[in-house]
Amino acid sequence: MMLNLVSNYLVYLLKNLQRVSLTGDDFLHQQLLRFLDLADSTSWNIDYDWDIIAPPENLAMDDPRLIKKLLKTITSVDGQSVSSYHPLGKKVDALVSMLLDSVSYKMGGFFIEFGAGDGVTMSPTLKLEKQYKWNGLLVEAEEKTARELITKRKRSSYFSNSCVGTYNKSYTAFFGVRKNFGSKLVGDQWESFDYIYEVYCYPLYTYLLAMKRTNVDLIIIDINKNELGVLSVVPFDKVHIDVLVVRYRTLEELKNITGFLLLRNYKILDIQKKIRYIICKYKTTK
Repeated sequence: MMLNLVSNYLVYLLKNLQRVSLTGDDFLHQQLLRFLDLADSTSWNIDYDWDIIAPPENLAMDDPRLIKKLLKTITSVDGQSVSSYHPLGKKVDALVSMLLDSVSYKMGGFFIEFGAGDGVTMSPTLKLEKQYKWNGLLVEAEEKTARELITKRKRSSYFSNSCVGTYNKSYTAFFGVRKNFGSKLVGDQWESFDYIYEVYCYPLYTYLLAMKRTNVDLIIIDINKNELGVLSVVPFDKVHIDVLVVRYRTLEELKNITGFLLLRNYKILDIQKKIRYIICKYKTTK
């Protein structure tokens, strides 16, 4: 497995040598040096089929050191300059209406949105925050989009420029960005990206502990095909998530995600086919 990861990564770097956008500190050069250092090491710590090149730090999701590390990424975004208008109009409005109905038009709820983007264009929590006095945590791993959220959009919730992971411990991975496609964790297919960079990934449960919330009204997960991986390591016996909204891309993903949630006592309220969101609510009685 390690040999495949190494060879795939070398091929990826060579193929993208002319396309990768270098940062001021010569990103690609740094990655090549880092790869050579790792190749010379005998301490590869890959116990599972992880789509990563760097050995993970392997901090448990409830480790106080990991919670402290995550807290350093969380800041307050204090701004009131944006209305609850969605640029994409009716598609997102339909999702928001369904969300409001699922939480019984509750005032002052709490949410966490993974893959928050710029906080406006496709963010279902914008209206909850502006009109229903909700607050919560916006999480966006892509650096440029995260800067837009902070400097231009000005949401009123907390924000973290970090990456939610697909394993029950912390690890380091590569994150790829491509114009008109979005961003995602780089997988074993080594897709073509405009640029890649290293990210530190945290389990979803660590975010809940950092926010001191194990009882959450709403969690949204929209992270380009890694949604089920994120959900699969959530200790549902330790948390209560009233409403879950999960993005899917293919019919297979839809089947796998809904099947997973049904087994964990969630009722499927709606499937928004136009924008590919699954909305489900925890059943109070089994």
